[in-house]
Amino acid sequence: MYYDRLGKEITPDTWTKLYSDIAYRLIRCTKIVTPQYHNEISTAWLGLDHPFSANPKEYVIFGTMIFSYSPDKFRDSEMYRYTSETEAKEHHQILVDSFRSNDLFKDALFTEIREEIINQERSKGR
Repeated sequence: MYYDRLGKEITPDTWTKLYSDIAYRLIRCTKIVTPQYHNEISTAWLGLDHPFSANPKEYVIFGTMIFSYSPDKFRDSEMYRYTSETEAKEHHQILVDSFRSNDLFKDALFTEIREEIINQERSKGR
């Protein structure tokens, strides 16, 4: 089943259109950089119910992943799923805060790059 960001059921064609819109799909993306580490936390609307919930009325349609571009792959490929956009945004911030509180990232530059990604994709005609 397919759902929009409000949890309303939609058709596969509508999902395809919405999913192709990076501004609709990408909720938040945070880049975390030190001389030694480069990580990104990306939170997005997936729209396709991933039935991880025991409650059939809850649709797991949002997700967050941590990507590491560092040699040691610190926290690479951690994945989280959510049933609401609010829950996804709140947990994204918890993850950002967990990096901030880690001594490895005490001097890190934290940058919100959602708009940058949207602009890059649009300049490519996507």
